[in-house]
Amino acid sequence: MVIQLDRQIKPPDFEVEIPTSQMQPDNNYIDWRELTLPDNLASGDYTLQPVVYQWQDNTRLTLADGRDTLPIQTIVIE
Repeated sequence: MVIQLDRQIKPPDFEVEIPTSQMQPDNNYIDWRELTLPDNLASGDYTLQPVVYQWQDNTRLTLADGRDTLPIQTIVIE
């Protein structure tokens, strides 16, 4: 892991964040994050993969197939 940004979900059109405890199954949630990469980050391929967890006990929420991460995109740093 190179960088992480912990925060509750905050859809672009909402004024408040949504706590994990208020998320409902079978709903889609849109979130916006800006990541600041370290200046000394080595060139290479990096995979973006969000994790959703309950901050009270660090329990990761899982997908239907049991995974607790969802690789969404690989980016190339040159």
